[in-house]
Amino acid sequence: MAQVVHDIAPGASILFATAKGGLQAFADNIVRLAEAGAKVIVDDFFYANETSYQNSVVTQAIDHVVKQMGVTYVTSAGNNGNKGYESPFIAATASVSIAGQTETWHQFASGQNYLPITVGGSDGTKTSATFSLQWDSPSASVSPDHGATADLDAFVFDSSDKLYRSFTEMGSVGGNAFQTFSLPIASTTATYYVRIGLHAGSAPDDFRLIDESNGAQVTLGDVPTNTSHATSNGHHAAPAAISVGEAIYEHTPAYGTNPPRLDPGSALGPSTITYDTDGNPLPTLIHPNAPTLVGPDGIDTTFFGNGDQDQTGHPNFFGTSAAAPHVAGLAALMLEANSMLTSEDIRALLQDGAIDMNNPYTPGFDKGFDAASGAGFVQGSSLGFASTGTITNDQHKVTLFGTHLADTFVGGNGAQTFHGQGGTDTYAGKAADLNGDTIADFINADTIHVTDASAQVYDLRVADGHLSFALSMDGTQVTTIALGGNAFSGSVHQHADARDGVDITVSSDPTVSDVFRFYDPTTGDHFFTASPVEATAVMRNLPEYTVEGAPWAAPEKGADTIDVFRFYDTSSGTHFLTTDVAERDAVLSSLPSYHYEGVAFEAYAHAGATDTFALERFYNDDTHAHMYAATDEAASIRTGEAGHGWQDEGGAFIVHAPNHDVFGV
Repeated sequence: MAQVVHDIAPGASILFATAKGGLQAFADNIVRLAEAGAKVIVDDFFYANETSYQNSVVTQAIDHVVKQMGVTYVTSAGNNGNKGYESPFIAATASVSIAGQTETWHQFASGQNYLPITVGGSDGTKTSATFSLQWDSPSASVSPDHGATADLDAFVFDSSDKLYRSFTEMGSVGGNAFQTFSLPIASTTATYYVRIGLHAGSAPDDFRLIDESNGAQVTLGDVPTNTSHATSNGHHAAPAAISVGEAIYEHTPAYGTNPPRLDPGSALGPSTITYDTDGNPLPTLIHPNAPTLVGPDGIDTTFFGNGDQDQTGHPNFFGTSAAAPHVAGLAALMLEANSMLTSEDIRALLQDGAIDMNNPYTPGFDKGFDAASGAGFVQGSSLGFASTGTITNDQHKVTLFGTHLADTFVGGNGAQTFHGQGGTDTYAGKAADLNGDTIADFINADTIHVTDASAQVYDLRVADGHLSFALSMDGTQVTTIALGGNAFSGSVHQHADARDGVDITVSSDPTVSDVFRFYDPTTGDHFFTASPVEATAVMRNLPEYTVEGAPWAAPEKGADTIDVFRFYDTSSGTHFLTTDVAERDAVLSSLPSYHYEGVAFEAYAHAGATDTFALERFYNDDTHAHMYAATDEAASIRTGEAGHGWQDEGGAFIVHAPNHDVFGV
């Protein structure tokens, strides 16, 4: 595994700790690696007695180092393919006495109380096949005061229906909710018949029988009660881990197979966690996304593998044990590119960049995340996302996830859902690129940047806490912003952007009022009012003033606000605004043509409030008009786009994003 890591990240430092010695020793060594400075930990080990329905001590250790110590944890998904059985316990009508115990058989089919399991045809590397029996119950090994509520046992019969062996020692009411057993592997195949009995307690709502043989030749009989053939379980399905499936490198696009093809041995999900670590039923079940994605296997090492199948002179290393360190090496490179990334960030970017693959156990092609391949085959583009913060939909994903940092999502063809995951994010693209998209967790600091210079929001609809923007004149191109389940109350701000486009921001702050802007082309005057009554009166009685909408909003008067004073110059027919008391008094004393009209609205006394911005004040030497503009419009005034004669007089005051966009829709 270390050779594979160095193949991907040659400069990575390598630490090692054994997973042997039992579950607690495994868990302790995970923490020791993190304490020793490991930023990425990868394992390929497993114990058959790891709990499936409750987080084992190993899974808890993974959760700790990821969430408390900043580690990215990568684990192999397992090599047992779809050789699993899952079902509610279906009790027979009568109990039986077997091996000195009373048991009630589970019914695998109507009139069938056994599951055929065929093993054999050994390749010389395995002499036995191991299975775990797990049921929906807490285990005393995890929660000592809250043990199992049922005791299930396993009994193996030969082809003549003679009891071959019973397995009754590990599970018990008040004890552990698991049992393991094994079957011998010989050079010829043999079929055994496994019966599962309820010895004591109440029948569990769910139980699993899982091949844990790590690729042994095992076939489970096909029975109608099987609800899931999944083998993903234990810490291979730890919610905080990145669980990696396998695809032979020769079955990938670089070698002519596109989409990549999953190895038959790659573990199938999903897993289900039903109890917390105190032994209490979870109010909401946890279904870990395991496997998370797929990495390559079948690659060369200098000393370890299963023959030299590609005739390179080096043995080929197969299994998820080979796939996982590929992903771990890439995670190390991503951290080198951006040390601020969290494990969740790395998981998201790896999934964004992965090539979609098919679940071979379902009909048709499974578009998007599936239980066999997760998000698909890992790609180096994830490293590019990490280093640049720009996430492109180069794999045509339906859903893209960002990081907790500032990301730029580049829209593409088709309807997509973007999850920013925090940070100050930008969602960029042409109106057509953003058509049909959903921005699932839009927050105040995020921006939609429509790159079409002429694109405008012509329609805005609000329903069930979701905002829908029509980005075309006819309303056919629509982007949805999901702001949560409550009815939206806040503001929407649209303004021309210096990058030759249009920016849209949204605020959930309801304590602001629109400031309406009007323009008189004869005098060059811009008139501002926060009074809807006054705005209506201007529209009705002063036809020379053109409505320009609401470029900003004013806060309610409070401890952190200041008054904005308004004057009207009777000689030039223009208006003037200031928050400076000394300037107000100077105008009153020295400029008799300026008529004081009182406080127009409020502004913020200090910068820094969410979704606020500063205005720049300009004065025109030719018309004697004043103008108050946000950053992008101010830039255009400076470059002469608003005509000649404008002088920059510096900062004016701080305002809030409006409830409506600048075009008044």
